[in-house]
Amino acid sequence: MPLPIKPLSRTWAAVQVLAVLATLFAWVFGSTTLGAGIIGSSPNMLVAHVGLTGLVGLLAVFVATAGDESRVVSLGLSNPTDKFATAVATLIAAGGTYVVSAVVTVSAMALFGSSIDVVDKARAMETLSAFPLWSLLPVALFAGFNEEILFRGFLLSRFRVIFGDTRRGLVIGVIVSAALFSAGHGYQGMIGVVQTFVAGACLATVAAVRKSLWPSIIAHAAIDLFGLVALHFVKPLLEKMLEHEGFHVPH
Repeated sequence: MPLPIKPLSRTWAAVQVLAVLATLFAWVFGSTTLGAGIIGSSPNMLVAHVGLTGLVGLLAVFVATAGDESRVVSLGLSNPTDKFATAVATLIAAGGTYVVSAVVTVSAMALFGSSIDVVDKARAMETLSAFPLWSLLPVALFAGFNEEILFRGFLLSRFRVIFGDTRRGLVIGVIVSAALFSAGHGYQGMIGVVQTFVAGACLATVAAVRKSLWPSIIAHAAIDLFGLVALHFVKPLLEKMLEHEGFHVPH
């Protein structure tokens, strides 16, 4: 990701990061406390919660970068000049994320065995399969857009200021931004956290190499859309798995 063109001190970058993360935490904690969180929501509440969470994140980033006249550039949202290279990077981001995530997931399950509980992941996937069909495309597109702006566009660029504009600083920024991204998916259990950490690291790497957010945005949306569509076909299997584990799944 490109660094903010307007000089930004480490202190101010840290303040921006803390303000945005505190805003998101307050929203997620408050909405979950009121019963509007992701787990246990009705289909309509699920769509509304995802949309509102994305809007809160975008608004927080907008306010935090209000004084940056170059925020379009610093967030990696400039119009890409090389469309072919952008398309290739998008394919690499989507395909590479799937392959690396699969390899890491299988390796983690083989290494840790039964200590990785896949039931939480199955419960989360069964809940996400409740998205109405009409909402799959807009939800995937919006999630790809707002999550990439937040985690890769905003956080990664600020972490590069905080940790230094060096290769070491970039690696740390990629790891920390991916860790925060995966923490937001903790409802999916340990296996879900591992998968989203890997996905976040892959998408952040592509964004950093291309100095553009668009390949990651498109790849993220495509990954989410494929996953949500696939969930509708595997939902019966998820329900059987959960019922076998003693969880009641309403039909």
